[in-house]
Amino acid sequence: MHLKSVCLLSAIFSLSSTAVASKSCSGKDTGSSRREINFLKGAVTQYQLTNPLNDGVACACYLLRKFDRYAVFREGEEEYLREANGYWSATVWTTPRCIFTPSGASDVAKGIAIMKECRALFAVKGGGHYPPPEMSTITDGVLVALTKLKTLELAEDKKSVLVGPGLRWGDVYRYLLPHNVFVVGGRITNVGVPGFLLGGGISYLGSRWGFGMDNVEEFEVVLADSSVVRANKRSHLDLFWALKGGSSNFGIVTSFRLTAHPITGKAWIGKFAYSTATDPDTGKRNHMETVLDKLQAFVDKNDDTSGVLPLFMYVPQHGGPIGDISVIKLDVEGKMEMGAGSIQGEYGPTPDMIHVPKLFKDMTEEIPPMMGAWNISHPYQLTLAMNPDAPDGFRQSFRVHAAKATRESLELITHIFYNRIPELLEKLPAEEILQTLGQTSVIIQPITKNMLKQGEKRGGNTFGINSSQSYYWYIITVTWFDPKYDEIMNEWSDLTSELTYEALGKKGLSHPFIYMNDAHGNQDAFAGYGQREMKRLKKIREQYDPKRLWKKGLVGGYKIPE
Repeated sequence: MHLKSVCLLSAIFSLSSTAVASKSCSGKDTGSSRREINFLKGAVTQYQLTNPLNDGVACACYLLRKFDRYAVFREGEEEYLREANGYWSATVWTTPRCIFTPSGASDVAKGIAIMKECRALFAVKGGGHYPPPEMSTITDGVLVALTKLKTLELAEDKKSVLVGPGLRWGDVYRYLLPHNVFVVGGRITNVGVPGFLLGGGISYLGSRWGFGMDNVEEFEVVLADSSVVRANKRSHLDLFWALKGGSSNFGIVTSFRLTAHPITGKAWIGKFAYSTATDPDTGKRNHMETVLDKLQAFVDKNDDTSGVLPLFMYVPQHGGPIGDISVIKLDVEGKMEMGAGSIQGEYGPTPDMIHVPKLFKDMTEEIPPMMGAWNISHPYQLTLAMNPDAPDGFRQSFRVHAAKATRESLELITHIFYNRIPELLEKLPAEEILQTLGQTSVIIQPITKNMLKQGEKRGGNTFGINSSQSYYWYIITVTWFDPKYDEIMNEWSDLTSELTYEALGKKGLSHPFIYMNDAHGNQDAFAGYGQREMKRLKKIREQYDPKRLWKKGLVGGYKIPE
């Protein structure tokens, strides 16, 4: 925070400037100290004595702005609008009383001290890609936007990279492009860094390196008492473990040190779409048997050099039922040559694609694609290819459940999804469907045994999932444009998700885990964690947040139950 603001506060409240030990009026910044935090508490007390009728949020916004007028914004200011609406889904655009944009860990620590002492409710925003309302947003409170925390520094030995929570994965991938290293990050470039890592983090190459959280070597985190610690394998080991899937229950992370994995810089990447419309002669959906067979075979193979993401969609603007699949295979031997091509399908022969993964080759030989392309390029290119599937500014809803990875699970999940589409269409005026309903889909995320074992190999995480079984974490998603249909969309999505989970349960195929990064706000994201892991999480929370700041003061996020 700006030096002149600290000195100004000292003058305003008639407090001695010598109380500001770590940032004196001489201009030297040596980080936050306990004396400085006590100074801020004194400033709050002075404010409350002179403004007894003002609430805690007014107190926090006033003092944060006095402390650094360039870091706090109110409604009507350009930066306020940019941050308040800087979310992927329009369902979370909101109106905080003020927005605080710290520039580093010491700023976050001071901000926490002020908000805590003022008893102001606050929310924390990272990349803003999470769609449930009031999970990383707040109405009439303080929004802490981490946008300015953009540290990005590759270690000299290229074995790790320091990443700030104000970045999105596209920023990280672009920075690493020339260095032939890769990190476990989001499958779409505009996904933010902090929520992805604190909630788990599924990438295309999880079977090789595990979840994103498994690849964090160190967290720099601001705790409830405004102290700043580094949690790693050598220091604060319990906190280091808890932050791997423990979400926002322990502090605000201000930097992540991630493992940088050496790569050749090349991968085979393919993406194609095909029709899943019902065949009038057979009454079956086109190509579904083939797709589900090949997908199950891929998961059973448990290949640690490849990844796949299948979507089964209903898109009225493209004629209705469509399937989409993305495949990546790393060039681990350095034998691939850069190249690209289209997948012609029914419009001509499928080209002879050198190094093509078996899954992709089998599918494109048996299924006529509507459109598609492949290339041998940097793995980053696949994340770019996914961006058109997730445009900003529409209204979004997610709900996630887990199932055992069997062919029968795939059949049930996709069958129920497509059978539920007519009910959704009936609830919407026919003349408005094209203008109202966007992409509705079920996304199948394979969680392979290799992926889970990588977490165990790297020290373990909070999930507590048995690695002897592979799973499908499937997401029911809805995209729409008009807020007047919010209730219809959410009710349909909720019921579709629950009916699918119940059907799987009757077959003994459901699993209680709920992946918080894809969960809806009304789902209990900790319900499926292991009992031993939950007991340990509660014990660590008691140590680091005995007064429950992150439960009572922080709005949003999934809370560890008492």
